Amino acid sequence: MHDQKGSFAFNLLDIGTAYTAYVNGEKISSAGVAGKTAETTVPSFSKEVSVFISKSDIVEIVLQVSNFHHRLGGPWEVIQLGRENQIRKIRERSLAFDLFLCGSIFVIGLYHFCLYILRKDDRSLLYFGIFCLLIVLRLLSTGERYLVHLFPILNWEFVVKIEYLTFYLAVPFFGMFLHSLFKREFSKWILRTTQVLAIIFSCIVLLTPARIYSHTVPLYQIITVMSCIYGMYALVLALVRNREGAFLFTLGFVVLVVTVVSDILYS
Repeated sequence: MHDQKGSFAFNLLDIGTAYTAYVNGEKISSAGVAGKTAETTVPSFSKEVSVFISKSDIVEIVLQVSNFHHRLGGPWEVIQLGRENQIRKIRERSLAFDLFLCGSIFVIGLYHFCLYILRKDDRSLLYFGIFCLLIVLRLLSTGERYLVHLFPILNWEFVVKIEYLTFYLAVPFFGMFLHSLFKREFSKWILRTTQVLAIIFSCIVLLTPARIYSHTVPLYQIITVMSCIYGMYALVLALVRNREGAFLFTLGFVVLVVTVVSDILYS
């Protein structure tokens, strides 16, 4: 860093799956234990901003990373370097946005649960409420991973399982929600297929370690995209048949599909 002195910081949120960072030979942060074997490596997520003081124009940065627990090793996100106050503001804004989304979606889900208690004959309310709860858990276990801040005792494997399970289960529950609204347009056979696949993939997550079940996500991403395409087909059919609420639902579904595809491409 030419002509740069003072307090700096790294944003090292997601590095698979354990690391130790050194600046000019001095350890500034770590997540888990970076070892040379699976037995000596302890995976973990970084929860703090890595701060260091630059006293010269030249800074040597060493990042030791080990991975024996996931299909992807090394940095999972762009490593950000800047002034300490800049990096902290970035983390705070990102965390605030995640919590805002969590709070909003949680309230929506809670509202639908309350409606279901009053109108138990309408299963769509229950399905959408569960879908919202799954999205909240996924938001808490990804991104800034606030779940780790709330419950530091949670181990790395448990948090990753939540991340995968919420993704795998959200697809069939949204399909159940869609089917309950447009039964004539959304095939029950397609719904059963997504449910069976979600159960199979979820069982793999529950019964195997991350180094095995993390390899299942690319295939499930393909299944998710195919499900979105079919969902769009069903909604277009509902529009053609002039079903009540189909137009507004289709607009919302288009936004959901765009965010899902964007998230898959980003990952």
